[in-house]
Amino acid sequence: MASPSISYEAVTWHFAPTGVPAGQVDGDGVPFDPTVTIPTAEPTPVRIECGVEYIDHNAEPVPFGSVVPATLRLTVFDEDWPTVKDSTYVMVNGCKYKRSHEYAPYALFDVTLHELHLEATDVV
Repeated sequence: MASPSISYEAVTWHFAPTGVPAGQVDGDGVPFDPTVTIPTAEPTPVRIECGVEYIDHNAEPVPFGSVVPATLRLTVFDEDWPTVKDSTYVMVNGCKYKRSHEYAPYALFDVTLHELHLEATDVV
């Protein structure tokens, strides 16, 4: 898999903000005291090389630029998987894609591939 020649076409992986509330919290991590604020820190986005397929609503691959894609299929190598497995969304070409589902990893000899499906949340 090669890097895109244009930087805005690269996949940028984003992660959920992290924070630890002070005091007691419920099962969802929400404080019982409504006056308590939860300090959050936005983790640094990550760029890794991965395979990108744009899929339209009919589940047919389309060439980039001909139709605004509704779904992405990303293929990630096993060595990069620990870095991005906890991501919540990705940005590609200014569009935000949230994680929909992932398939079971598949392998051939020493290489394992992880495949994710993502859905567009906003379209430029």
